[in-house]
Amino acid sequence: MLQRITFLFFVSYLFAIFQVEAQSSFALSKQEVYIIKDENFDFAYAPTDIINLTDAPLELVWQRYLPADFPEQWTTGFQDPITWHNSHEVERDTFELKVENDEFDKLIFQVYPNGQVGEAVVDFNIYDANNPSDSLALRFIVQIQARVLATDNNENIPQIVIYPNPVTNGKIFFSEAPDRLSMYDLNGSLICEKELNHSRNFDLPRLSKGLYFLKLSKGTAIGTYKLIIE
Repeated sequence: MLQRITFLFFVSYLFAIFQVEAQSSFALSKQEVYIIKDENFDFAYAPTDIINLTDAPLELVWQRYLPADFPEQWTTGFQDPITWHNSHEVERDTFELKVENDEFDKLIFQVYPNGQVGEAVVDFNIYDANNPSDSLALRFIVQIQARVLATDNNENIPQIVIYPNPVTNGKIFFSEAPDRLSMYDLNGSLICEKELNHSRNFDLPRLSKGLYFLKLSKGTAIGTYKLIIE
């Protein structure tokens, strides 16, 4: 009886190892990618790196799933490491992923909003053509926002550059020191405000990924600027 239990445990152990290995032929640098632009852009895109974890070329397949409420005026394109698909109608294709990864080993989703504001979540399934269970989910979260124009009190908008932008949660810097900062979310709700006292940097509060607005004042001039947090 003990020998049988030991044998079954060994078989289960080997099966677990096989499953792990079967799911380890490739990887993505990001599996959730944000694309945030305003409507005055002709197109918006974002990449994720795809990495071969084996010592042999892989034949991979990507399959795209558009949501039912995808904005009707939008069209899309998609690039795998081999081919650029500049057609909204292409939903699936196969490509080879080389052993040695280079700068072209990317999956790039591109949206042409054609002047339409909206948002969509587009899912992809990436899998091994010879082993479909070896797969990864990839999601692009797209937001095309109404254009926000800077406003001012006396037609003297402060020409301040914010960097880095996009930014991860952390610190942002200004090309010129504003006097005061107010930060808002997409709904126009005030997140924080601060007197900067001639400081050229600002520690961001911990926030979710997305698009935010900074109202910066310098003297009598006031400007509204977009800030993307990734």
